[in-house]
Amino acid sequence: MLVAICAARVRYISRKFDQHNNLLVMHIPCYNENETVLRKTIQSCVESSYDKKRKLLFIVADGTVAAPGQKPNYRILLEDIFNHTEDLELGVDNQAQTYTSFDSNGTSDNRAFCCTGYFREVPYVIVVKVGRDDEQDNPKPGNRGKRDSQLLVYNFFHYVNCRRFWSPLFESLEFKMRSCLNMDARDAMHMLVVDSDTEVEPTGVSYLVNQLQKDPKLVGVCGYTGVSNPWSSFVACSQVFEYWLTHAVLKAVESTCSNVLVLSGCFTIYRLKWPNNRPAILHPLILEDYAGIYDKTLHEHTLLSIGEDRYLSTLAIRYFGADCRLRYFPAAKCATSVPETLPALLDQRRRWTNSLIHCHFAHLNVLPFEASIWAHIRLIFVIGCELFMVFILPLALPAGAVLAVISVLLTSYAWVILLTFCLLPVVICIVCNDWKYIPFYLPFFPMIAIYSIVIPFFSAWKQDNIRWVHRSVYVSKSPNAVESYAYEWYFIEV
Repeated sequence: MLVAICAARVRYISRKFDQHNNLLVMHIPCYNENETVLRKTIQSCVESSYDKKRKLLFIVADGTVAAPGQKPNYRILLEDIFNHTEDLELGVDNQAQTYTSFDSNGTSDNRAFCCTGYFREVPYVIVVKVGRDDEQDNPKPGNRGKRDSQLLVYNFFHYVNCRRFWSPLFESLEFKMRSCLNMDARDAMHMLVVDSDTEVEPTGVSYLVNQLQKDPKLVGVCGYTGVSNPWSSFVACSQVFEYWLTHAVLKAVESTCSNVLVLSGCFTIYRLKWPNNRPAILHPLILEDYAGIYDKTLHEHTLLSIGEDRYLSTLAIRYFGADCRLRYFPAAKCATSVPETLPALLDQRRRWTNSLIHCHFAHLNVLPFEASIWAHIRLIFVIGCELFMVFILPLALPAGAVLAVISVLLTSYAWVILLTFCLLPVVICIVCNDWKYIPFYLPFFPMIAIYSIVIPFFSAWKQDNIRWVHRSVYVSKSPNAVESYAYEWYFIEV
């Protein structure tokens, strides 16, 4: 009943929005996606209903790697999409400038090239991380990870507002925005974070910005993430209903009872600073903790290596949980591609489950500063329910299945109770008026054992394994690079 009430309460929130003129940064981190995927994401951001003159595309290419037979990511951006052929002829390495980067090994210097322009009347900034001179023969020059790409953007806007974290790259970026785009970076109030394989619905951005404007205590708000490739395989089709459960249901419960514990990294808007110009997500303590510039345990390393988006939400709750909120708004929608094979699904969910456990224990270890006892109780209740699902369901479901079979064999009417229990998610669909997801319950039902039993046990077994899957091969742009191509697995040394 609690779940149904929370889901319905969030589902029927007013879906009207007003247009606003605050400068919105649209951050798209990319790595080795192909041109089709990048164009879809960029196109969806450009064609969103938010005012074209009040949004800024901020694209960060993480290194100069490329899949065999394909162009490097940065060449697709500069040559095929944004037409910066002159910069390519001059050489991005020759124009690159230094900044402080953060990866699994700590802090280090990195070099990046930046350029600006207009794409269909929307101003944009492109940053390409090219690496130092001594790493040009490595397989992945310039690559530092998604967290470093996010910190590059956050630290830049912190620099223009607070004059801290200076670097030659940030100074050049600020100058180019003023001279080429006639924009003051200090005007940016919100930042949309979109994965490079995500398509945003036209009104999605306006919905989220409107929520931030209506509620001055919101630090961040995320929308609903759907599946863009449901018919590519049975595994992908089974995830449609599972995505609906984790967003329309789980995030609705979190948003109603406490705070959304994980603002989805593929479609979230953060408040960069408050109306009085004090930093929000740009708070220096949040950025320093997120950078991880300290000696780390395996637990902390896991938080920073495979749980970037989750850990940023954890830090936002820790520092602003006393009187500010993180919310979920279902009317803002996007679609992302999901794994199509069982091994890829297992590895993705292993990372998600492990990072969820580590982030939840990080919440319990350090509760929100200066928050009331009631706020702590609500947060602990939500965390306890989610940890219960992770730790207890793998044991409870097999036992429940055995008892259900025995009951059906011994009692004639037990099948009615069993059928009612199995159809509870469908009832929630009906309560939320999301009828279109009911057919997807059919492929989801036989996969319940995978999601509730196999994945938790697999995650526990691989708890100290910090790595993630890439569904393509990459190769260095350098002809002198060591000829060892990584297929599917990208390792992080701990």
